[in-house]
Order: sequence, then C-alpha cells, then structure tokens
Amino acid sequence: MPGPSSALLVPAGVEPSRAISFLRAAPPSVPKRVEPRVRLLRRLLATAETRAVVLSAPAGYGKTALLEAWAAVEARPVVVVGLGRTADAVDGAAAELEAAVEDLRAAAMPAVLVVDDADVGDGVFAARALAAAERELPACVTLVLSGRGAPPEAFGRLRSAWPVLELGADDLAMTHNEAAALIAAAGLELDGRAVATLMARTEGWPSGLRLAIVALGAQGDLDAAVAGFGGDDRVVADYLRGEILADLPADRLAFLTNTAVLGALSGPVCDAVLERHDSGRILFDLGRSPVPLRSTDRSEEHFRLHPLVIDMLRAELHRADPEGERALHARAATYYEEAGQIATAIDHAIAGGDFDRAAELLWGIAPSALFDGRAHELQAWLARIGDTQVGRRPALALTAALTALADGDRDQVERWVAAARRAAGPVASGGGSPMDAAAPLLRAAVAPGDAAALRDRADEALAALPEGSPWRAVCCLLRGIAHGLLGDRAAAQEDLEEGVRRGAVVMPAIEALCLAQLALHALLEGDADEGAVLAERARTRIDARGLDEPMTRGFVCAVSAFARAHRGRVEEARGDVTEARSILGARDALMPWYDAQGRLALARAQLRLSDVAAARALTAEAARGASRIPDAARLRAWIDDAWGRADTFAVQALAGPGSLTTAELRVLRFLPSHLSFREIAERLQVSSNTVKTQAHAVYRKLDASSRSMAVERARAVGILDQ
Repeated sequence: MPGPSSALLVPAGVEPSRAISFLRAAPPSVPKRVEPRVRLLRRLLATAETRAVVLSAPAGYGKTALLEAWAAVEARPVVVVGLGRTADAVDGAAAELEAAVEDLRAAAMPAVLVVDDADVGDGVFAARALAAAERELPACVTLVLSGRGAPPEAFGRLRSAWPVLELGADDLAMTHNEAAALIAAAGLELDGRAVATLMARTEGWPSGLRLAIVALGAQGDLDAAVAGFGGDDRVVADYLRGEILADLPADRLAFLTNTAVLGALSGPVCDAVLERHDSGRILFDLGRSPVPLRSTDRSEEHFRLHPLVIDMLRAELHRADPEGERALHARAATYYEEAGQIATAIDHAIAGGDFDRAAELLWGIAPSALFDGRAHELQAWLARIGDTQVGRRPALALTAALTALADGDRDQVERWVAAARRAAGPVASGGGSPMDAAAPLLRAAVAPGDAAALRDRADEALAALPEGSPWRAVCCLLRGIAHGLLGDRAAAQEDLEEGVRRGAVVMPAIEALCLAQLALHALLEGDADEGAVLAERARTRIDARGLDEPMTRGFVCAVSAFARAHRGRVEEARGDVTEARSILGARDALMPWYDAQGRLALARAQLRLSDVAAARALTAEAARGASRIPDAARLRAWIDDAWGRADTFAVQALAGPGSLTTAELRVLRFLPSHLSFREIAERLQVSSNTVKTQAHAVYRKLDASSRSMAVERARAVGILDQ
C-alpha cells in the first residue's frame, strides 16, 4: 500500500464520484463498501459552527466512505491528513499536519481539517492535532478526528470549551431501512422479519451486514441461513480475525476469548471467572481501543462485546479448550448464584454441561417461576438440557411435570412424575428431596379425589421440606384450600395466612392466591367488608408485580369481580369478570377445586351484576367441578346457596321487562340510605330527574311499588347486602 500523501486541499464542488486520496486502510474482504448515508452527511454538513468532530468506531462502520462523500460535497475547503494503519507513519504524518496547520493558521474563511486514522500510534497523533488546533487554528476551522479508538484524553477538557459533534458506533450503525436497502441492492430478497434478525445479530454494523450478504449468498435456503447466521460463520470469523483482532496483543486476545462465555462484562465478574485481579483496568483500556467493546454505563465499569465477536470467540474457545470452557462456565455459575442472579447461573450451568447443578438451581426457582407466569422460562431451560438428561434427574423431571401442569397437560404431568420416580430409584432419599416434596403435591393437584387427600398430601410434603424451602408456601396454600373445602374455616384461615407470610418473601403469586382464598371464604360466609379488603390486596399484588400467569390471575380476578360487584363497583367488576372468564374458559380443569371455586366466584359476581343467565350457567359449571370432590361438603353448600340466590332472582327480578342496567345498579346501591333523590344525584353527579327515572325503573324491574319494597326485594335476591 502506498504511504500517506502530502496534505490535500479538496475544493468545493468536486463530483461525489471523484476518488479521495485518503482511503488508506486495506479494503475488507467483502464486496463494495457501504455507501454514505444521507442522515449522517446532513449532520456533518451542519458543522459550520462546530470546532471539532470525532468519528469513533471499530473497522467497518463506513467512516472513511463517509468522510470521502462529505469532502466531495462540502462547500468549505477540506484539508485531509491521513496516516494509514501503521504506527511508524506518525512521524511522517506529523510534517504533513504541521504544513496543513501552517496553511490554515491565517485562514479567514471557514475550512475543515480531517485527520484520518487518528488513533494510530496510541492516539499520539490525535493529541498533536488537538493541541495544534487549540493553540494555532482559528475558530472558523473545524477539526475532524476519525479513528477506531476513543479520542485522546485532552478531548475531554475541550468538550466543555468547544462546540463539538461526536459520532460513535451507535450513530454510524445502519438503520433497519438502510440495511434493507443494502440487502436488496445485493439481490437478496428478505422480508422485514429476516432483516430485523440480521440487524439484531449485527447491531447495524455495516461490514457485518455486508458479510451477512456474502454468507447468505453462498447458501440455498435463505430462511435457514438467516436463522443460523452469526460470528462463527467462516466468512465473518475470517474478517474478524484479520481486520478487528489481528493487532491485539496475545494476552488481551486471551482475555477476550475467555470472557466471551459471559454476556455482560465487569471487573468483578471477569476477576472471578478468570481468577485474576486487574480485569477492571483491562476492560477500561480495551473499551477505548479499536476492539468493538462498548461500555454500557457512563462510568465505564460495565461492558459488552459485539455479538458477532462473541460468537466467533466462543467457537474458538470451544474448539481449542473445551475443558477450560467448562471450568469458566462453572466459575461463572458460582459467581452469579452468589450474586443472586439465579437465571444467569442456570444458563452457565447448562452451557457448561453441569446438569446436576442446573437441576438444583432450577428446582429452587421452579415454584416461583410456575406461579409468577414464567413457566416458559423453565420450559426453555429444559429444552436446552434435552429430554434424555431431564429424565435422568428427579428435580428436572419434576420441573418438567410442573411446566406441564401450567399447560394443563395431564398426560405429560403423569409422564414426568413417573420419570422422576424411576430416576430417584427404589430407595427414598429423604432429607427434603424433590421427590419427597413435589410428587405428593403434583398428585394432589391433578388427580381427581377428595379434599382430605389433598390435605394429607400437603401434610406429607410439608414434613419432607426444610424450613426455608419456598415449596412450604405452596403447601400452605393447598392445605388451606383443602380445609376450606372440608368446612374447617379456622384451620383454612391459619394455613392461608401462613401462606401469605411465606409467599410475601419469595413467592408473591402464592401470596396473592392465599389472599384471594381468604377473600372468597369471607365473602361466601357473609363477611363482605373483610372479603373486599382481602380481594383488593390480592388484585393489587398481581398488578403491582405484573403477574400474568393464567392460573394465578384468573382466580384472583374472579374473586375480585365478586368483591367489587358486592361493593357496587360495577364497571371494575365487569372488567374482572371478562378477564377471568377468558382465562378460566381457555384452561382444562386439571384441578377441580380451582375450577369450581373460580366459577362460583364469577357466578356470585354475575348475580350481583343482575345477569342471572350467566350466573346460573357458571353455577352449573362450578357444580360439575365440585362433583369430582366427593367430600367437599362446604363447597357444595356454597354452590347450593348460589343456586338458591339465582332461583330467587329469576323468579322475582326477571319478572319485569329486563335486568338492571349499570346506571340502575348505581342508584340501587343508595336506596337503603336516607339520602334523598337530590342528594343521590349529587353523589352520582347527575340530575335529580335522572335519579328519579332510574329509581322508578328499579321499582318496576323488581316488581316493587315503593323504595322500601325495592330494597327488600333486592336484598332477597342477593343484589343488596342484608
């Protein structure tokens, strides 16, 4: 390659196609360079009042092409000093810089001084350019530093004194539309989703996208090629080795290779995994080098490598040192487990092939993941491990059974419970093993049977669990449900309150379910105020924590609908009914008590909302669920009471021309009070005539001739409190 030429004055008005002599870097082994983007040119053309411009990004981000295009259309004269990517070019280029500064020192007209490859030689040349610009160049000259590494430290002081423009890798990365245009120009037909996939893999890195085009063009199945594209593709790997990592010292390359097993990089985690004590300084230095390592915080303590570089380095490590790779993952799993980042610890245990450790970690979070709506996370981890390895470990097999329970798949629950029994062997392990605790709970949850069996199996599991186990909260919930079904309200309340206490610490979904159970008991036993408070606590809990697991949310919404309808919060109650019915109706009734209780709560809510047809249908569904629990005497009594209320309402309330409207229900709520129609109107913010009309409609529909008779009939059919 030829050495740097003398300083070049590029006049305005030169055609964009004219070659610019400062293109020094060896061309990448990919077809065509990235064409400059208009959005970036506009920002550079608007720098007349800017003292300094910094373009800082690793190789392949189109910096040189952008400078060439800018120089070709810029109205100001452009002086270019280029070094090339060799450190020994610094001394020769210094004379060119001095000459350029001398020419521009007395400039009366605006101009641009471009220093390309300014980071070569550890940034010494860039520092010289900054010093010269600060001391000698007039304010009408804009200094441009372009390089692969961070600007020199002196630039930090000038940021507060000069108007500056900084364009980094994020700015120079291609947008989705730019990437789509590049791909289309190469003759590849990819839809928006495929382009988005490549954008995610390359993060808009222009050369990465061009390499992707080369890799995809060599394969027949484009969809499969897009799905499999990464930094381990040989086209990408060759470019990364030759252009990005070739000049990196061996010890720094080894550091990056070994830390590639990690996602986020910081001094403490790298020290722990690599068993060293200087990782923070190394990361800081690498973050300011041409390596595509970016800080993710303003303090430059946390970093991450470009995804394509990570792919390539991980593949290199796996080929060269698989045993060392496993050791790195093991130390990473230990670090993240001790830091409380269990999900990341599980990822490393699986990646390192330590399935026993993964089983232990998965089992520890399984109950909270199941009830917090994260069963899909468990399923993804199990899929990575594979059915064969899952079936060999009781904890993993039982975790698979739990995910099947969340999906409502009875056959898979039974399959994985059986696999767990086989893996556990003929001798009971004792000591709180997964088999001792979970197997009885799973059998109790899905097997048709009596409430006493549910209680006994929960007792059995509790006896096998250590005091600190999160599964104890689940046992409290199931035992409280069983006692409630059997009619022992005091025992049910004791268990459920303990479940609230235990769940509040580690399992908010169990806390919410226990609160909803307590609320349902209170509402059905006539303690409406207590029930309303408990139901609101449960509803607030799932909303505050974003708990979307269907089993949890469906039941809590059903009880909330009952409580809110009872309190006259009509619109909120109807919203809860809609949500709960959509969830309950979409699930198979693996747990008959869950199905029966949820539908009973909805039936009572619908009756309070004056929809007797829906109430009767839901009561019938609840009765079918209760029929699968022969000893649930209290549940049957609640259902019988619901039938009685629905029957009374059907006879008395529906004798009129139609059910009560939302507005009429609001007025009905005030009729037992001593408020006049005018005072009720003020509360409801409507006119007195409106309240009078709605009250008379209530009388007519309840077949009542007076306010007191309407209240009496409303209480008789259960749409007003006694």
